[in-house]
Amino acid sequence: MPRTRTFITKMIPPVAIILITVVMSVSAYGSILQMEKEKCWGILENTAATINNEIMVRFKDNVTILKLAANAMVQENRVEFYGAITKHINAFQAMTIFSRIDVLYPDDTVLLQTGARVNVGNQVSFAEIAAKGEHMSPRAVDFQSGNEAVYYTVPVVSEGVTQALMIGVIECGAMPELFKARAYDGEAFSCLIDVRDGSFIMDDWHDTLGNMYEMKPREQLRGYENVDLIEDVRQAKTGVTAYKSAKNGQNSYMYYTPVGIFDWELLIVVQEQVAFASLLKLESTLFTLAIVEAILLLLYFIWTFITVNQLEKNRQEIEEKRHAFEVLSYHDTLTALYNRNKYNETAEEYQKQGVVNMGVAFLDLNGLKQVNDEQGHEVGDALIYNTAKQIRLVFPEQAFRIGGDEFVVLAAGIGQSEFAEKMGAVQRALKESRIDISIGCAWKSEVGNLTELLKAADEKMYEEKRKYYESGVGNRDRRGKRYI
Repeated sequence: MPRTRTFITKMIPPVAIILITVVMSVSAYGSILQMEKEKCWGILENTAATINNEIMVRFKDNVTILKLAANAMVQENRVEFYGAITKHINAFQAMTIFSRIDVLYPDDTVLLQTGARVNVGNQVSFAEIAAKGEHMSPRAVDFQSGNEAVYYTVPVVSEGVTQALMIGVIECGAMPELFKARAYDGEAFSCLIDVRDGSFIMDDWHDTLGNMYEMKPREQLRGYENVDLIEDVRQAKTGVTAYKSAKNGQNSYMYYTPVGIFDWELLIVVQEQVAFASLLKLESTLFTLAIVEAILLLLYFIWTFITVNQLEKNRQEIEEKRHAFEVLSYHDTLTALYNRNKYNETAEEYQKQGVVNMGVAFLDLNGLKQVNDEQGHEVGDALIYNTAKQIRLVFPEQAFRIGGDEFVVLAAGIGQSEFAEKMGAVQRALKESRIDISIGCAWKSEVGNLTELLKAADEKMYEEKRKYYESGVGNRDRRGKRYI
């Protein structure tokens, strides 16, 4: 678990670098896309402003021409001189955007530019049109050509009476050429909607003129779901929207705004592949770079993973070797107790720091040399091992083997009674194993000089050793092979 935790910790920086790189790349692309969108809306807005201005200027000029023609008819008293009127109209019409100019009379007859006068009473009512005064008509089917058209009407008034109506006819099919969107090399589309009834006055995208208010709602793109285009057009608002085209399924971007003249709304539309052509090329480049970047990041991650894993493995091996070296340096190989090196280091540390409630004991096997001589060193080693085992059971981290048959216990922070009880347990265990050993113990509550305490315990051990040999027990073999 520690190795796994260390490995994960070391992998955090490269993973963070990869994540930061990915986030920055995505953020950069998002910023570029947003700038392209803003650029697109700017182009469409400028295009709409240009067309809007053209419509206002040209219609104002053409309405002025119609009014001049009407005034000329009155001033020259030629309202009924059809030949002269036709000549004037033909001269004026050449300067206008009108497909033709008609003159409608109170008897519901129309003077055509050809000089012919026809009755249109079943299609046109002079009284109804005259009642509206000067105005732009809704879209209607032209009685002469049969095409969709709009009509601008200027009354011809003499002495307060409307003598005739000067009507400028504009066929809707001709309007895209008059007010063409020049944005994106002419690949943007422009439409004019009559907000009064939703009918298309101009549409250079679809084949037939329709009615916006009757159209099915388009599938709007993300971020534009709340735009109600039809309602905005009804209210002659300015705005933007993006949707999926019903004609070709392509994403389309639209800027819409009211025209500064008449009840018209201007729509400028561009397809995504046209508006973002430069972005699409850039996207292809960015996609290639993203693949290269992903490969490099993957290689970097793999290299880092292998390197960190190998370094962690090397570190663990070094740690294991260090631990093994430490074990060898501080542990006795036969008994697994701490050795003399550890004893010296521990005693020195206690001596420097000073300890309280310290118990020490020296233990020395009796008759080990006799066992080695008579039964062999393997039996002697078994005797040492079993002795250490009993000591270790009571003092697992406080026992040391400092010589062939010598052991020491350094128990810090232990009460006198507890220390005595534990040493008694060691003695009983060794006696039950039929192991003869001499033990010297000493305890002190405050140890200013550890050497003195050790010396006291050592002297007691030697006193025990002396008594053992003086008793003659050391000359008899009482152990047998119980300790093997």
